[in-house]
Amino acid sequence: MSQADLAVDSGQALLDLGETRQAHQLISEGQALLPTSRDKTSGVFLTYQAASHIPSPVPSAASSR
Repeated sequence: MSQADLAVDSGQALLDLGETRQAHQLISEGQALLPTSRDKTSGVFLTYQAASHIPSPVPSAASSR
């Protein structure tokens, strides 16, 4: 498991706990660590972030990346 995977998985766990600010920070850090050869994984990470915005009062944030 790479540092990128660990950061994003930790972010996902924080999302599950409702800690969105820190979760988004970890997910973003994990995405930044990914090499371009892992673009498919990056897409999965983006869905984690987007899904976390859906229950928010401003759901358009889910598509603002």
